[in-house]
Amino acid sequence: MGVNGRVLSIQSSVVSGYVGNKSAVFPLQLLGFEVDIINSVQFSNHTGYRQGWTGQKLSGEELLDLIEGMKSNDLLHHISHLLTGYVGTESFLRTLLEVHQTLVKVNPGLIFVCDPVLGDDGVYYTERGLATVYREEVLPQADIITPNAFELGVLTGEDESWGSEPRTKKEVFEACLKLHKLGPKTVIVTSSISSETQFIMAYASRVSKTQDREMFTFEIERIPAHFTGSGDLTAAVVLAHLTGSNPRPLMEACEYAFSTTAAILSRTYEHGNQGMAPMAELELIGSQHLILKPPLTVKAQEWSPH
Repeated sequence: MGVNGRVLSIQSSVVSGYVGNKSAVFPLQLLGFEVDIINSVQFSNHTGYRQGWTGQKLSGEELLDLIEGMKSNDLLHHISHLLTGYVGTESFLRTLLEVHQTLVKVNPGLIFVCDPVLGDDGVYYTERGLATVYREEVLPQADIITPNAFELGVLTGEDESWGSEPRTKKEVFEACLKLHKLGPKTVIVTSSISSETQFIMAYASRVSKTQDREMFTFEIERIPAHFTGSGDLTAAVVLAHLTGSNPRPLMEACEYAFSTTAAILSRTYEHGNQGMAPMAELELIGSQHLILKPPLTVKAQEWSPH
């Protein structure tokens, strides 16, 4: 397999377990990408552990210092993608935008894939002010964004009461259209609760330069467990299938990405029931065959408002 590109991935990481960069880098490498890694935070483990966690957060100044070192050695030239995930503070997020602008000057064809990590299931993981920065400053620069349904509701709200999570297909695609108008041509909603309790819903919406629009829905069988790192995994695999040297069409790329995540979660759940996966850590390394050739269990349905 040839190299599909070089991704600069800026997101969280843990020493033990699989979230953030630990969840995204390995799949990207398997699928043919070189990956340069900057950890926005470095924790001992993800924050769901009962005994807490320890670790450090990277400051905006430290981020710029790393980028300056790469720039001085001409190491930014071949970066084709910027992938961002968890960002802890508004100041770091604005610094990340400076990094994006620096990369675009070196490579005008850079693809910016942004996972706007804010929270899930009605609960914020981050400072609420981050939502305003994402909406007003980040989205106009992003090419592809991968919010969950909660984040979609937050990003398309109009005041501090944001948060009316879109529930119906019509509401989701109306919210996606609002985000398209802010900048990103591709919006992939990675998870939404279905009225059919056995399914998680996902969505994809893309507008072309001529304003033609593709819209797809996906039903993903729900697994009765809570997982961490699945959104980070999905964003990485979306990037790989949608923007590689031989990119797949939007519908097919999402089928591959959602099927990959579904297969890994299923394997994790099966092994977790046998005591092999504490805290539902993703069974990532043992699933490499599923990353390379996922069983295509998730199929797209084209959607139209008419």
